[in-house]
Amino acid sequence: MSNSDHLANERTLLAWIRTGIALIGFGFVIAKFVLFLHILKPTSTTQSISVIYGEVMIILGVITILYGLYAYLAYEKDLERVALYGFLLLLNSFLIPPTS
Repeated sequence: MSNSDHLANERTLLAWIRTGIALIGFGFVIAKFVLFLHILKPTSTTQSISVIYGEVMIILGVITILYGLYAYLAYEKDLERVALYGFLLLLNSFLIPPTS
């Protein structure tokens, strides 16, 4: 395969990482929003709900990054396999004489 396929795969990985980092950052913002809510109205329920939502977003961000890495590695493996298969076909065409 061409270099553009590998570069496209890397760009896709970087997009997954960027999305995961955004989710993690948003999770921290949600979790820290508790401080602002506690100043406005001190209750324990808003604190626990906000922290739980923040933790869920952080976990989703980590899962997103891990999935992106998995997809990247799987596609790279497929690209290498296709390149090897193409090379073997080319080699085979030179080694086996055509039949008439």
